[in-house]
Amino acid sequence: MPDAARLYIGGEKIRRGGKICCPFHNDRTPSMQLNGDYFYCYGCHAHGDVIALVAKLYDLEPLAAAKKLNRDFNLGLDVGRPLTEGERDHIALRRAMAVEDARFQRWRTDTANRLAGAWRTCNELSRIDPDALTPQQLKAVKVKDRIDGFLDALEDDMEAKNLFYEQRPVMSALLTVREAMVDE
Repeated sequence: MPDAARLYIGGEKIRRGGKICCPFHNDRTPSMQLNGDYFYCYGCHAHGDVIALVAKLYDLEPLAAAKKLNRDFNLGLDVGRPLTEGERDHIALRRAMAVEDARFQRWRTDTANRLAGAWRTCNELSRIDPDALTPQQLKAVKVKDRIDGFLDALEDDMEAKNLFYEQRPVMSALLTVREAMVDE
């Protein structure tokens, strides 16, 4: 993926960590993540594998994009021949993984935004005299450190995926803060 992005988008634009300004929308700060097998834009939610990237960049059908990659990178692939059952299974698995990863990335962005808002609420409540707070608001102040820990975890891929698959602690913390807001 990074090699194709360097050739087709411009390698000097790729920042550390595989971040790049998205070529599919007016992007002033890098919002597209390039990984080994796929890309994902946090701004416009464009995503896919290297063939999808080339197809979208050049307005090509997937087969034409694959042929372009084959030609431009001298891959020597027999593009156009019928796929074996194993190849079709592999492609289906990779597509399913890309869809799941896109779902994870959307969840990660949404959850980080929600947690940041909850953290700000907790922070504001923590500045108020505890005697002036309701029991629910005091409870919300106590989850501030947990929320801070979740925000840190979202920055690490493995920890974020663990939270994605086990969302109850995050949802519990968000619910605690939401209940505190009802008391205001």
